[in-house]
Amino acid sequence: MIRDELERKEGEASVDRKTMLSIIGRHAWQHALDNSSTFPDVLSFKPSEWLEMLPHDMRNTLSVVHQNAMTAALRLEMCIAKHGKGSAKTAEAGTKTAQEQRTLDDTISLMARIAETMLSAGTRQ
Repeated sequence: MIRDELERKEGEASVDRKTMLSIIGRHAWQHALDNSSTFPDVLSFKPSEWLEMLPHDMRNTLSVVHQNAMTAALRLEMCIAKHGKGSAKTAEAGTKTAQEQRTLDDTISLMARIAETMLSAGTRQ
C-alpha cells in the first residue's frame, strides 16, 4: 500500500520527508483502527467511532504508542524463535513488551476518557 502511494509520485525525483511521514502516519493510524476491537466503548460509541473524533495530535500519539507495542511484541516473538524461551534476551524482550503494552493500555484509557469528555460536552476537535 505504501509502495502504491509512493509510485503515484513517479514524476518527482524523490518523496520529501513531510510526505513520507504523512504516508507512514496514515498507515500507522489505520493499523491502530484495525486493532481497535479490544478498545473500550465510550458512552454508546464503538472504538472505531470515538477514535475518529479525537484531535490529530492524539491520534498521532496513539498511533506511535500502538506501533511501539506491536514492535515490542514482534521482537519478543523473534527472540523466542532465535534464543528460546529461557534466554536473557527473551526475558529482556518480554519486559519491554510488558512495558509497551502497559503504556498502550494507559494511553487507550486516557484517550477514552478524553473522548467521553468531548462527547459529553458535545464538542468535536
